[in-house]
This record gives sequence, C-alpha cells and structure tokens, in this order.
Amino acid sequence: MCICVNCHYMSRCKIYQAIEDLHLVKTNPSPNILDLQFDPRKVQINVRVSTEEEQINTDWDVIQCSSFVTDIGKFTSSIQK
Repeated sequence: MCICVNCHYMSRCKIYQAIEDLHLVKTNPSPNILDLQFDPRKVQINVRVSTEEEQINTDWDVIQCSSFVTDIGKFTSSIQK
C-alpha cells in the first residue's frame, strides 16, 4: 500500500500526483488539493507487475520517503463528499 495516503504532504506532492496519473485515477478536485509545489526527497517506489490471462497489470506504491510526515487519514479527509 502506498504510504502517501497517510502523509501530511499528499495533497501537494508531485510524486503522489505522478503515481495517481500512472494509476489513471481521476478524482474530483478538492479544496484540500493545493498547487503541486512539494518535491519529496529520497522516494522509493515499489512496482508490481502481474498478468491475468493476456492482460499485464502494474501497480505503483511509494513505500519509503524521507519527507514523509504522518497525517493519518489524510486521503479520506481530502475526498469531497
């Protein structure tokens, strides 16, 4: 699981947005999403590749980041209701 969902910087992080783009996730704009000005340091991304029948699937998760600051529930608080 991507650690970004519990990071204080999630809503303005360039790496998080890049991962979301790779997942082709299109979310509704949220008032909590700021300009993508945060550039995290020493990010480690885990890429999983799997096959299902003739389909190749990939999944990207940030598993380590020296800029990570815990903010439990950041992802759920950023989703518009």
